[in-house]
Amino acid sequence: MPRSVLIYGSPILKQVSQPVEGSTPALRTNSSGGIVESIDQEAYGNVKVGTQSGYHLTTKEYDVLPELYYFNARWYDNVIGRFISHDPIPNDNLYRYCRNNPCNIIDPVGNWDTEYHGIWTYFFVFNSTHNVQCAQDASRANEDEDAIWIDGIFHYPSNPFFRIRLQRHYENAFENCDCGELGRFLHYAQDFWAHYGFSPPHPYGADNPYLRPFMAFGAIMSTYAFSSMFAANCPCLAD
Repeated sequence: MPRSVLIYGSPILKQVSQPVEGSTPALRTNSSGGIVESIDQEAYGNVKVGTQSGYHLTTKEYDVLPELYYFNARWYDNVIGRFISHDPIPNDNLYRYCRNNPCNIIDPVGNWDTEYHGIWTYFFVFNSTHNVQCAQDASRANEDEDAIWIDGIFHYPSNPFFRIRLQRHYENAFENCDCGELGRFLHYAQDFWAHYGFSPPHPYGADNPYLRPFMAFGAIMSTYAFSSMFAANCPCLAD
């Protein structure tokens, strides 16, 4: 299952594919296109074939002195598969890499990954309610929605049951001040943007904000707006 080809700097590094088992073959070429180095890397960054140096692991730079990858916002240790400092964006697991799913998710800048449902839910719910437990409950419930429905068939605006689930979770959240129901509602509010124009089954990129930034912006603003409305409706949740 190939992933998009990534190109970084000179000499050129091309991440040519990512098989199901999570290894990442890459080629380093010269200006004429000749192969000067071949790298085969596991999902968490351990090199199976080649040298652990230069730009590997979704084009992030490996520094041989600290033996760490530089992800802009922080440093990543591929041996333990975790970041060595906490995420600058608050969430309920500050050190994990790609939510422990690097075969399907990438982390472009070190402070969130491309499957944004849970992290954006936590961020906006926490900043609206100032309630850590509520933010955690909403984030977990949001992420769990993807595991409930096979093939995600109810996660598409074109599905007739989509709006039914959206409305049900909205009413439960706002009538009962239920943070878990808020997270479930926000998942579908985000999917309205993320999955618009797609039909099941779809490539994972439907939830990738870097592939469709306008849709990602709509999902962000929806998450912000409804989190703020929820906090105003449920002032008892504020710490």
